[in-house]
Amino acid sequence: MDSFFRGSISQGLFDPANIFKYCPNIEDLDLSHNVIEFTLEKIRNMFTPLKKLRVIRFRFLNLATLPGNFFYRFPDLQEIHIDHNILLPWKDGNSIFHGLTNLSELHLQNNKIGMIQSTSLPAYITKSLRVLNLTNNHFICTCDLMWFRNWMKNTHVDIIGNDNYRCEGSTRLIDYNPTEIECRNIILISTTVIGSSFCLFLFITILVYCCRWRIRFQIYKMRSRARYYQQINEEDFKYSAYVIYCYEDIKWVKTNLIPKLEEEIGVKLCIPHRDFEVGKVFIDNIVDNMNLSKTVVPVLSNNFTKNEWCLFQLNVARSKLSKDGTVSILPIMLEEIHFKNMNSALYSLIKLSSYAAWSEDENALELFWDQIKSHVQ
Repeated sequence: MDSFFRGSISQGLFDPANIFKYCPNIEDLDLSHNVIEFTLEKIRNMFTPLKKLRVIRFRFLNLATLPGNFFYRFPDLQEIHIDHNILLPWKDGNSIFHGLTNLSELHLQNNKIGMIQSTSLPAYITKSLRVLNLTNNHFICTCDLMWFRNWMKNTHVDIIGNDNYRCEGSTRLIDYNPTEIECRNIILISTTVIGSSFCLFLFITILVYCCRWRIRFQIYKMRSRARYYQQINEEDFKYSAYVIYCYEDIKWVKTNLIPKLEEEIGVKLCIPHRDFEVGKVFIDNIVDNMNLSKTVVPVLSNNFTKNEWCLFQLNVARSKLSKDGTVSILPIMLEEIHFKNMNSALYSLIKLSSYAAWSEDENALELFWDQIKSHVQ
């Protein structure tokens, strides 16, 4: 039977679903030196009939992982030979070795198993094992490997060639002996560093979020200093007024402010959603167009006070007014601002500036438009 299977499966001489259908009494199966794609479907179809297997030899199959939930199908399995592959470390030994209470030999030499932990070899496996071969696996000697090193020294299992098991360097695994304090310190240091880094990241994230508008305002001031705007003569202003408004008040701007000032009087307004340059940095659009405007007209409402971009633009205007006096500010009071929505900047602006209050009364409206005309013409 061995002579048929060794090196034959890769030649396409078999049907995975039926190859072992009529061989339920096979006890020693050698599939070494074949090229097999071990999909779960293929495993399920191929090996289900083999209830009496005692020895499995999967050598030179280029396997990278031990198949999970596979060996439990063979409760009488005593030997596993999966050497000369490219096996990597595994942690969940229960899913791999579940049900193998009779396993006595495990041969995994010449692989890439760099780590064996307590979860890699469950207690029922270490209890039944008589022979373990892990030669020519370059171990990663860290504190995580200490369980295996200590187990090697105290186990009844015959660990073949354990005197020559080596770390990735030249140190023998048996000689690797960090103290418990050293390992504990490594864990403590790692935990402290990770915890501190996370807390610092969280703190910075919260700080940036809470202060994002102050940060943007500082960026604006730095960019303004770097770009150096030359003071414009009054006759060279492109716009008579730069209008600040929130999205909820855009209808009022379109139906009242623009028709009255641009269409009737003939002044030019900077309306951000209409006049901002597409693709340009938003802050640069604000600063550039405000520098080209004679007056800044914030349309104040309760919605305005809740809009951070509106407040940012207002801060830019107030900064320009206090710094070089190149712009005047005429607030339009579209509605009474609730006290709960009033911050210190708005309060001082309203108290120290003459504002135009919108009203439905015809006489009040005439005064309203006269007040605005005197600022923008």
